Amino acid sequence: MKIYLKAVILSLLFFNQSCLKEDDGIVPVSPYAGGLVESGAEGDATYADQIWIDLSSGQMDHTSRTDWELGFYSGEEFRVILNNSILMAAAPIECVTELNQVNSAMVEDLQDVVQVANFDPNNVQYVDNVTGDYLNDGTVIAEISADPAENKVYLINMGRDIYDGPIEPETSYAAGNLRGWKKIKVTREADAYKIQYADLDDTSHQEFIIPKNPAYNFTFFSMTNQQLVDIQPPKTDWDICYTVFTNVIEGAGTYVYSDFLVTNIWGGVSAYQVTLSGGEDADAVYNNFSAVDIDESLFVTNDQRVIGSNWRDVFTGVLSDRFYVLKDPNGIYFKIRFIRMLDNNNYRGYFQFEYQPL
Repeated sequence: MKIYLKAVILSLLFFNQSCLKEDDGIVPVSPYAGGLVESGAEGDATYADQIWIDLSSGQMDHTSRTDWELGFYSGEEFRVILNNSILMAAAPIECVTELNQVNSAMVEDLQDVVQVANFDPNNVQYVDNVTGDYLNDGTVIAEISADPAENKVYLINMGRDIYDGPIEPETSYAAGNLRGWKKIKVTREADAYKIQYADLDDTSHQEFIIPKNPAYNFTFFSMTNQQLVDIQPPKTDWDICYTVFTNVIEGAGTYVYSDFLVTNIWGGVSAYQVTLSGGEDADAVYNNFSAVDIDESLFVTNDQRVIGSNWRDVFTGVLSDRFYVLKDPNGIYFKIRFIRMLDNNNYRGYFQFEYQPL
């Protein structure tokens, strides 16, 4: 569902280009002067939606976290990602080549370890690399080979549903009931993907052909509903996504974060954090930060977690000693500062930030 950002537009810019520095030439500028962005009534402590935000067009897209399980990369490589926002995990099933060879008894021990947030440092191997740099850092499901025999059968932990129960203020509810298990095998079908999938004890399976769409970073598929689904906007039409996120804590394995923001590194978005030193006036530093203050060397292009959960503390709220600089796929620069993470009744999931093009 597409809706416009609930923003207070400060003023319209009636020009399309502006100078970054005297010697840096011409760079594009957003048609919006920025404003306040908030979840509004769509927010809630269960984080039912992923919210895709495009700063330069003033638009948000809401999609349910449980609408998809797998994303199929649209570029030259053949990569498949798991839905990180619902705590999915996966592992190859060794010594089998066909789905029908697998049953629940065969993978019982594997099910005990293919988990998220179970305080096992080794569980990192069962999730996609959390940086989001999938082509370099890898995915749990190995790159899909042109040789069908080289593609393994995988055990898929389908993660957790949206929480459905009582809610208390200042508490997040990122995970509901378990969604079960699947077995899958993915192969190539010309320049498309073919997925075979079934419940663990099924002796037959479903098949689906998933085409690549170069207008999007990924094509998304729901095994639950057996269909393709629209999730992300076109590849350069979003900058950040507000979501639940499975992250990694060094030495402790995977952990689930609410109020997490990822940057669209696959579509060309980069960002960095500006951290104030002690004693500085946060309002003055943010308000006075302009295009001439941008440090190109600090932009992070290969890690989607630059903003992440770094903007807030679950005990004290929004951290006022920092803000963010973002460059969108069209080369437009923005500064972003967070204002709240709770609504007026102290319920989680109601974020608000201000932003302005530079």
